[in-house]
Amino acid sequence: MSIAEQSTEQQEIVAAVREFVDRDVIPVASELEHRDEFPEAIVATMRGLGLFGTTIPEEYGGLGLGLDTYALIQIELSRGWVTLSGSSFGHGCRVWRAARSGPRSR
Repeated sequence: MSIAEQSTEQQEIVAAVREFVDRDVIPVASELEHRDEFPEAIVATMRGLGLFGTTIPEEYGGLGLGLDTYALIQIELSRGWVTLSGSSFGHGCRVWRAARSGPRSR
């Protein structure tokens, strides 16, 4: 998807994630990777940005974004440190499926 095909909302979201990656991820990714250290501060920021609930419907506390926007976010995260994309993807898959299944009554 070219930038010309992105909605204004998508462009703004991608720009915010790009700024986060440039500011908080790229400067420390290599060092954290070599130390095999969990990026707690980075993950906390990702949580604050809502990046672990991008495709979750708003009524369940997510951002309610489409998979196309989710893919653009993953591209930006991968650009900074592929580990973050993997973490976000794994979590996102599980939560997306749970949200699509709806509430369970026991």
